[in-house]
This record gives sequence, structure tokens and C-alpha cells, in this order.
Amino acid sequence: MIQPCRIQNILWVIAMIVLSACNRNNQRSFQQLISVRTDTLKIDNTKDTLISGLKGTALFFEKKSFQLPDGTDPSGKISIVLKECYTNSEIIRENLSTTSDGKLLESRGMINVAAFANNKELILKKGKKFIIHFPKDSSDRKKQMNLFYGNANADGTVNWNLDSATLLKPTAYMSMYSTSGYPGGDTSRNGGGFYFKGKKTDDFFTYFYKHFDNTKLKSLKSDDQMNKSYEAKFIVNKQGKITNIKISEITNDDTGKITSGKSKADPYFYQYLKQLPPVEPFYTYDDNGELKPFDSDCSFLITIGVYPPDYRDNENYNKIFNKKYKAFKNSAITSMNEAELNYYIFSSAKLGWINCDFFWKVQDEKTDYYVKVTPELKPNIMVVFKNAKSILNGVPEGDKYVFKNVPINQEIKIVAVTFEGNKPLMAIAETKTSKQVFYKLDYKPFLISDLEKQLNTP
Repeated sequence: MIQPCRIQNILWVIAMIVLSACNRNNQRSFQQLISVRTDTLKIDNTKDTLISGLKGTALFFEKKSFQLPDGTDPSGKISIVLKECYTNSEIIRENLSTTSDGKLLESRGMINVAAFANNKELILKKGKKFIIHFPKDSSDRKKQMNLFYGNANADGTVNWNLDSATLLKPTAYMSMYSTSGYPGGDTSRNGGGFYFKGKKTDDFFTYFYKHFDNTKLKSLKSDDQMNKSYEAKFIVNKQGKITNIKISEITNDDTGKITSGKSKADPYFYQYLKQLPPVEPFYTYDDNGELKPFDSDCSFLITIGVYPPDYRDNENYNKIFNKKYKAFKNSAITSMNEAELNYYIFSSAKLGWINCDFFWKVQDEKTDYYVKVTPELKPNIMVVFKNAKSILNGVPEGDKYVFKNVPINQEIKIVAVTFEGNKPLMAIAETKTSKQVFYKLDYKPFLISDLEKQLNTP
């Protein structure tokens, strides 16, 4: 015979299982209810196409990029279903966060891209990519971003995996040379430029990319050196030797204005120029109309940045983007550099959840931050950082939720959502991360507009 107290325990366990199941169903239904609106954009699979979403995301698809899962080509128009999440409230409404294998990220936008034809979901053909433009906000326009793909966890959250194929690798590259003379003696070298003696095809640029050793650049280990340009001024004397080397930093701001900087050039720049073999000297006309060698003032720019992204080599994309840019930005552009002032641009080999992020490097001490909860409420709890666009999901541990390895003394908002019957309740509390447990969650009924107001204002 089962004892009464044991029956009560069994009934309590059953009740908690039912309550938990109901709460999970409520959470799923509620998540669907507050889900961010999608755009459905029609494209023709036989044409290169550029489309844009309501929040500024632009997508470029090459013709014949899509196929059905069985490998056949779809017929008729293709529907691109686009979801854009750029604000804190949109990220939370989609139950997203900003972590990659436990490491904190800062996001500049998350999108979900899916494609359908005749109610069947499509996939990208092998080897095909599409180009994404994430609109830049007013801050950190020159911040180096990376592309991340979202993978669903068992608890319904998303972990972001870095796309190593599109990872932009720091390097130095040469651009914009100038000379004050003509290359002498060889009529195949018209129009100026640097050429090494006895080598008609091995010009200065080709030699640079063959022989410049990026591993010797100390600058690549310092974030504050990224995206900086240096002007190398020197003289090519009558014998073709490089002398009088002077290197100074120059800075192009967002308006194109050139200013001088205080940073010292990397020592390897000087080493590289000093080891160059003799170049073909430069000539000018003397009083008798004859070409004579002379000491020519020369210069070129070296920029520390990233390898030129592969979308720059896509001629069809460049033509269409330049033509249609005005349609969704209300202004014309003259170069891709100008477009990059307004967008983070990536080539993506996958559909689904895609994130424009960078790793948030914080030097502060880290800790596991705890928030006390009422376990039977089964809340969904997130931490929103005030000074970085970063959001974390909490992990339940008994009567607390834990946020692993967070920096101490960061201003945050704790956002908790639970249910009273079928009615959603929300608690938002402002505090700082610390080693102390947070206890004060005050739940109240709320509307989506309340969530937007609370999370999208400083």
C-alpha cells in the first residue's frame, strides 16, 4: 500500500511536470506571438538580383544560385524570406543572444534568410554565395567585423559559429603610387611607374605581394594599428637606388579628409624599402630635348588592413550594386570604398541565421553572475549590457540562473519573462555585474511596446 505522504510527493512531481510543460508551451506560443516580422521579397532565379529589407539589409543573389534539395532547379519566382534583428528588443524577441562557444560577442545585426519556391524550401547550390550588406550605425564605423552562422542549441537558444572562410585576415597592401619622371629606355613602360632593372613584367606592386612578409609586422598584433595608412616618400636616384626614405601616417576620415597622425610606422616598412633591388631610373627632358636620368621624388601608400574581400571581384555584383545603390540609399556612389562606409559587406555560403559581430575584448575581471528566481515560475532570463551591444541567456541552476564568465562592474539590464496562467509577465531590473547574487525581480504584465521602450533606450 502506498503511503499518503508518498502519494502527495508523486502528485507534486506530476503537477510540476504538467506546470513545466504548460510553461514551455506558453513560452513557445508567446515566442511566436512576439516574433519579429519577416519580409517576403520575390526574385527571378534566372537573373542577378539585388534586394533590400525594410531595415536596410541588402542582399545580392547571382542567377541560378538556388536549387531544390533533390538537386533540380526551381520553377517560377523565388520568395526570399528575410528577418532583420538590429535592436536589443528584436534580439530578445527572437530568443537570440551574443555568444560564440561561451565567448562574448558584440552584434551589429542579425538576420535570418530562407528561400522558397512553390512552398518548397530551397538551398544554395554548391559553390554559390550571396552577398550581404549590414547597414552601419553611427558608432565604430571602422570596427572590423566578422560573419557568424547560428546553430540551434537543445534549449532553443542559438550559438554563433565564426565563418572561417570569410574571416578577414590582417595584412598590409600597397596603393596609390606617384612619381615625378618617366621610366627610361623602354617604350613598353609608358605612363610612369616603378619597374626593376632588367625585369619588364615584375613591377613594384607585383614584387610587393610576392616578397612583403606580413609576419614581420609588429603592427598586426595591435588593434589600434588596423586600417591605418602610411605614406612612404623616397628618392629614386640616377642609378635607380632608393634613398632618403621617410614614412608618415595619414588618416582618411569618413568624409575623405586627409589628416596627419602621430603613430610611428612599423620598422619593417623601412627594412623592406631598404632591401629593394635597383629600379629603372626616372628621366626628364633636358634643354636639348633629350631624356636624362635624374633624382625623382616618389611615394606610395601602405595600408594595414585586411585582404580585399571576395565580393570586390564579382563584376556582376559591382555593376548592379552601383546601379541600384541609389534606390535604397537615396544617393549615388562612385566606388565600393564609399559603399563600405555605409555597410558591413560579406559573402555568405549559408542561409539561416547570420550575424555581423566581433569578439568583445574586455580586460576586466570575470565572474559567474547569479540571479535568484522562483524555480516554479520557470522564467526565461537574459542580461543586456548597457555599454556594448551584447546579450546573454541565463542557465538555470537550482533556484538561480547563472551567466558564465561575465566581466565585473558592467552596467546591465536583467530581463525576465514568465507566465501567470496564460498571461506573460516581465521583470526588468538595472544593476551592475558583480560577485553578489541579484534578488530583486518584480514581475508585471507588459506589452511589446513596453519591451521596445525599456530595451532600446539607454
